[in-house]
Amino acid sequence: LLRCPMPEQWQQGWQALRPRARRSLLFLGVQSLVSRLIASRPVVLAFDDLHYADDTSLALIEHLVGLTTKGPLWLLFTATSLDSPSVAALHRTTKQLQRVESIGLSALSERAAREIIRSHWNSGDVPEAVLGLIIASLAVVLR
Repeated sequence: LLRCPMPEQWQQGWQALRPRARRSLLFLGVQSLVSRLIASRPVVLAFDDLHYADDTSLALIEHLVGLTTKGPLWLLFTATSLDSPSVAALHRTTKQLQRVESIGLSALSERAAREIIRSHWNSGDVPEAVLGLIIASLAVVLR
């Protein structure tokens, strides 16, 4: 979000702010946007691969968690583990609301991954060489 284009007339003032003030304004802006959205319709925000997220991004997400009690907002998080202290803290915060469900998923087997690829391939049989390359690129997430 901090890299989004900004009107020139705002840039000088933004640059003059201290990092903490920028963060607060950013968090309030996102909170305001989401609040307006949930006032008129249900909203789902999906955050994938939280284990790669930086602390500021996780803090923003944690800031948004409070909005789930104010309207129809569903936050979907995925992470391969809760080993990161920041991800674990976010998990604890959401669990305290007692409106959270954690679903543990295990890695796909290579066989299951091959079946999924074949079922989504548009032109019939997947060439074995292509299938092998795809499976090799997934080696990190397969068990």
